[in-house]
Amino acid sequence: MKRLIHFYNCDLLLLYKMIVNSDQEEAIEKCCDVTKNIVSVTGSAGTGKTSVIQLIASRLIKHGYNVLIAAPTGVAAKRVSSVTGYAAKTLHRLLEFSLPHEIDEKTGKPCGKTFPKRDKYSPLDADIILVDEYSMVNWETHRYLINAIKAPTKLRVFGDINQLSPIEDGNNTRNESPLAYLLRLFTKVVLTKIVRQADRSSIVTNGSDILRGYMPKVYSDFKIISTTNTNDKLLELVNIYANQGIDYGLVNNQIITPIRKTWSGTTKLNLLIQHQLGKQQGKRIKLPRNSWEDDTELVIYEEDKIVWTKNNYRLGIFNGEIGTVSNINEETNSFSIDFGDRCIDIPETIVEPFYDSTTGNIIYTTSSPRKYIDLAYVLTTHRTQGSEFQNVIYVINKSSYILQNRHNLYTGITRARKFVTIITDKNSLMNSVKKEN
Repeated sequence: MKRLIHFYNCDLLLLYKMIVNSDQEEAIEKCCDVTKNIVSVTGSAGTGKTSVIQLIASRLIKHGYNVLIAAPTGVAAKRVSSVTGYAAKTLHRLLEFSLPHEIDEKTGKPCGKTFPKRDKYSPLDADIILVDEYSMVNWETHRYLINAIKAPTKLRVFGDINQLSPIEDGNNTRNESPLAYLLRLFTKVVLTKIVRQADRSSIVTNGSDILRGYMPKVYSDFKIISTTNTNDKLLELVNIYANQGIDYGLVNNQIITPIRKTWSGTTKLNLLIQHQLGKQQGKRIKLPRNSWEDDTELVIYEEDKIVWTKNNYRLGIFNGEIGTVSNINEETNSFSIDFGDRCIDIPETIVEPFYDSTTGNIIYTTSSPRKYIDLAYVLTTHRTQGSEFQNVIYVINKSSYILQNRHNLYTGITRARKFVTIITDKNSLMNSVKKEN
């Protein structure tokens, strides 16, 4: 492969000159330098990482390179696709993880635990691989990806090192994330110049202050409310904002909290908001729950906002996707979920074959995909990584003390593009800013 220097397309060159600052230009040049095996690009919210990916991909493709684009989750992949205009896959799809019901070509038996088909013996066919939201990639996935890359393929990763660390399995003992590791050892570019909303976004300004240990300030698009009862204040604000045309029952607005359990976690707050928005009426359907969850069932209604919590390749629904319940038929116990770009019928059960290594037999098991549906009026900060919303309410109080830190607060507020409201008790905001991890 040859080293890249110029844009061929005049329109792309004009776009490049109009929007690229010196930080971004450095990132584009280093990422398009195919003598470098690995390049990492990091930057806080608003520094234009996704725009850089678009320009890098355009430039490489125009020069005839085979470029693959990926992200760790379906939501993140969908977002980078919509922003760049180029198709992106989840890392699991890119690495061709086997599905539980697929047949292993070597044994002729159904696959058990899923593993990637792409590895050192069957590497990815690409000149350059671009992976967005790499701050969400854990060590297991990172190792699978590196194993599937063979020279002369190059890797370019993009992410915000200030966001929450990825969720690791119990065997991981490393004290840094894969993104931090790549930034430390290989060619890197740090984007520092804010480009979002013409440099005037107080969301970006407050995000930067939080990372430096400073308290966020109140602006016209950034509100901070201190109260002794965050739950009641949340319900009150949901009504006020609804009257102003900001509906937190819609997928483009989001309430975020650090924690799932406790009296102010997502489980309890979702039911409160469901009731507050008047969703608990009309057609309804009961969903089963997993054995480790507190409730034995969840009741959803038409127009409820829900989140899918586990990749299901058979249905084509990915972990973290948010949609709206529709077409409930109580007689047939059927319903659909409208994900905006598609509407999918959700079956009660799916029958899948598994290989029992003990007996050597094929066992057919019945599972319910409906167990992986949760209400989405309120989501944890981890659940919203890789997503963007127009408006965000971030709720913290003493019940989430253990998860309060700068990175959680920063990640939560920077999910918003237009307006942020923080609802907090007396000490939680200060505690979040004070604690680095």
